[in-house]
Amino acid sequence: NLRAISGSRSIAPIQARVESLRADRAALRTRLGLPESNKLVLCVARLDHQKCQGDLISAIGRLVALPTPIRLVLVGEGADETALRTAAAREAPGRVIFAGHQSDPIPWLAVADIFALPSLAEGLPGALIEAMAARLACVASDIPGNRDLVQDGSTGLIVPTHDVGALAAAIARLATDEKLATELAARGREHVQH
Repeated sequence: NLRAISGSRSIAPIQARVESLRADRAALRTRLGLPESNKLVLCVARLDHQKCQGDLISAIGRLVALPTPIRLVLVGEGADETALRTAAAREAPGRVIFAGHQSDPIPWLAVADIFALPSLAEGLPGALIEAMAARLACVASDIPGNRDLVQDGSTGLIVPTHDVGALAAAIARLATDEKLATELAARGREHVQH
């Protein structure tokens, strides 16, 4: 029972709130200071080497030739913030938004297009559960915990840990294949409901 997991939340209220917020997604993006026309890749996690946001920044840095520009939004704070800001300035200048700690991540889930969690280790990640409940197409690293939620090609995409090329390719695939992204997001939401 996912609701019994420490730090997780009931699925139905997340779904209802996200749907309500998405009714005026453009205004919500403006309120959050996010670009309206970009595809947004979201990661909600503490800024820590275990979460591999550096790999995510490198992957975003490679995605410059897509039809719609991609930006990465990092929600969280932690010991690696300075190093990640340096990496972002070097590898993906102007394409990474550091949103800091957010006590309410639901608006950020509502405006995102893709959720990414390239961690090295997880239990059963509450952030991934919430992203799937919010009907986001998800990319996650191939580790226990993530694999309990994301079944590659069915409820999301799985990539090897520390494989920046595979991570970039998976994000690009979801950003350019709207049908696939929609199908994976719908099956992901159904999976966490069950």
